[in-house]
Amino acid sequence: SRALWEVGYLMRNTGLDGNGTFLTRSFLTLEHDHPLRLPLHAQLLSAFIMREFAADLVEAMAKHRDPEAVPLDREVRRMIGIGNGSALGLLFFVNTHPMLIGTWLEQRQTLLAEATQLPLLQHAEETEQYRALLVRAAEFTGVDPYVYARFDDPHRVSEQLETAIDALDELVARGATTGAELLNRLDGAIGDEAWELVAANLLELLPYERIVAAIEGGIRSEQFVAEADMPLAELRAIIDRDYRWALSIDMAAPGAREYVWYKSADAEEPRRGPASEVDGGRNWALDLPSDVQALDAALRATHHEHVGGLLREHPELRATVERIQSLRDFRYHSPHMNMLGADFVPVSIVRFMNSAVHGLLRTVDEGDDRNVLGLIYLGAPTAADLNEGLALETRYPQMPATTIGAAR
Repeated sequence: SRALWEVGYLMRNTGLDGNGTFLTRSFLTLEHDHPLRLPLHAQLLSAFIMREFAADLVEAMAKHRDPEAVPLDREVRRMIGIGNGSALGLLFFVNTHPMLIGTWLEQRQTLLAEATQLPLLQHAEETEQYRALLVRAAEFTGVDPYVYARFDDPHRVSEQLETAIDALDELVARGATTGAELLNRLDGAIGDEAWELVAANLLELLPYERIVAAIEGGIRSEQFVAEADMPLAELRAIIDRDYRWALSIDMAAPGAREYVWYKSADAEEPRRGPASEVDGGRNWALDLPSDVQALDAALRATHHEHVGGLLREHPELRATVERIQSLRDFRYHSPHMNMLGADFVPVSIVRFMNSAVHGLLRTVDEGDDRNVLGLIYLGAPTAADLNEGLALETRYPQMPATTIGAAR
């Protein structure tokens, strides 16, 4: 069973589809109260069914070999997740779903702001539960068997979580404190990954109903629409507020246009290659720095006062204007990145999707800056557990104290 913990799965997938892909129904066509209408619910249900099928298949194969074979132990069955491999396609998901991403992050940050203000009192049940979660997180990361290339060593994260636990103990011993005070104490004292784990677990202090209410209504039309009557002064103000980062990138600098993005001819999958080696074809990158800079130059030169006039003069800017106008009420809609640059690390966005949005565990990169592996439902209840209504602690599932295998 220890070896199974380290592998984490019997079956893996390369993608979970929904919302209109591969003949699935669009979320917007589902009834308002349909349980699969919310983003990612259909995909994660598919993963759960796949996980159950993998365990059932193993038991069936065992019975085929030996009619006296016993079924998987319930504890062992919980150890089985679904393996996942994700690559560059998730960058395009982020680029084409900025409203979904923006809404998700806005909800998360709003909830976190609420959670950081809740009191943490010595010996209080909520404080003890929060501390126990940090202990489980430290134990979980401390026995991670994988070697990470770009991301923090989980063993180092585990040590920093121990530092966070000590800080929490010290603060509550002095009297009533808050998550905000704890996070301020840890800012700069531990790495970003450990700090975010300390912050994320504060969300567990909120009532479950508050979390559910926050994500309700998350699905919406994501169509961009141009507003021709918007004054150019207002458009300029949006750019100055939200896109200074894009204006500050020197796209003429060496390496700024090192790569192009294209789809492979055989599988139509996204690829990145040196611009010098990819001749012709469409560049599929979202080049926001160049797009915003082109719009900025047009605004400086035009004599028009409204968007409609500008777009009659520069129809090639329509997509950029539509995006900027449609996203002006979202704070977290677009990564501040130059996808074409030599210093851009694609795997950072892939892991953001898998870890922060999809909730995968052990999101390890393979060192090629493209691929992220991960596990879905590791340690989660089985269908039988759910049917029986068992109360199980599934957050940060615990692994053996020592690890085996080639990875460490």
